[in-house]
Amino acid sequence: MPDRSQHELIATVSSEFQGQLIAGALGSEGIITHVEHDDHLMDEFAMAQKLMSLQGTRVYVLKADAEKARAILAKLPKADGETMPWDAPHPDREVS
Repeated sequence: MPDRSQHELIATVSSEFQGQLIAGALGSEGIITHVEHDDHLMDEFAMAQKLMSLQGTRVYVLKADAEKARAILAKLPKADGETMPWDAPHPDREVS
């Protein structure tokens, strides 16, 4: 897990694949990311959650890059009316 004093949660998505796509988009713009997912210890319950995409994958960036990262994510293409995980406030992030 990244040092929370230096990193900020930028997105929580349902799969590691989605997290890696976000990391790739941000990395192509020079932003260093850290992708963290909950599959360290797998019991039957955790495996079922992973198969149903109920376990979250979190993408962190350095606090200094957070605003730039949000701007990049806002420009990513999406279908009409579709909301992306980074469009909504996250419980771990304060909303002003």
